[in-house]
Amino acid sequence: NDGPLVERLLPIGDILCKKDAPMVLRSTLIKEIAGGVNRLVKEEMKCYKKDGEWVVTLDDVDGDSISLKPMSLMAGDLAYIASSLGKDGFEGDWCNWCDSYNVAWQDPNSPYVLWTIERLKEQVQRNKDENLTGTNRMGVKDWNPFFEIPVENIIFSVLHAQIGVGNKILDYLVDTAEKK
Repeated sequence: NDGPLVERLLPIGDILCKKDAPMVLRSTLIKEIAGGVNRLVKEEMKCYKKDGEWVVTLDDVDGDSISLKPMSLMAGDLAYIASSLGKDGFEGDWCNWCDSYNVAWQDPNSPYVLWTIERLKEQVQRNKDENLTGTNRMGVKDWNPFFEIPVENIIFSVLHAQIGVGNKILDYLVDTAEKK
């Protein structure tokens, strides 16, 4: 389009709870907003003027309107992201964004395939059909996603990765100190 780019960050919810459990999210915020969020992921917004004011809707509009396709992004800690992809109780040795196991992370030439919503669904079906267990499940236990936001639109949590690296270094230092 030839018009100016308009960017807005629209947070949709925040829950404060002592236990970071998918069950809490599913029974509160998620059940209230999932339908609307999934519509935003799939549909275009229509903008039109009514009585001199701009109105934005996902519904069909009679008359002149401008259609916009919003980009839906999601961020959160690693457990939230796994749960949001329907990987509740995920196995932490598996990447949330690709089908790579932690041993392969050490080799930059190791092949991997990025997850998509369709690939996650296929893996769940394969797990059920073939009664797969352990590493054959590729870290995918079930399919019960919060939203249908594409995997490539999920923002990697750098803070949690850095905390994980820091914890590994600290563990190494403590182990080394205890050996002496």
